[in-house]
Amino acid sequence: KRSKTERIGVVMIFALIGSFALGIQIILYLLLILGAPFAAITLDGKYRVLPKEFRGAFLASVFTQILILLTLLQTGAVINLPFPGIIVRILAVIFALFLTFNAIKIAAAGESLERKIIFPLTATSALSYFITIASVPVSP
Repeated sequence: KRSKTERIGVVMIFALIGSFALGIQIILYLLLILGAPFAAITLDGKYRVLPKEFRGAFLASVFTQILILLTLLQTGAVINLPFPGIIVRILAVIFALFLTFNAIKIAAAGESLERKIIFPLTATSALSYFITIASVPVSP
């Protein structure tokens, strides 16, 4: 059986792995918002450059992903934000489920670049969330 310190170390590692995957997604989305010519990794590959009318939605997605990343780091005890533990725990469960459903949706997209690039990042983040949630006790 692992000691509490070992368990926290493992949890932190999984939180960092999931956060790294989310960080890559955030960077990719920011580049798309700025007009980088690889929008084929999203929206079923319909566009080379992300149309301007979609950039606001992608920016909102970036802010959501940052919140998801910060919640994962808080849940994994990597950072300490001034939010009650139970609120962070509830958000963590919601975000884990959100990422899981998002990964399933992307996996069903067929043989697209989105499935090859975004799916592994989203699935890694979701798995990291579940491992982190399962390993950390609920605190007030």
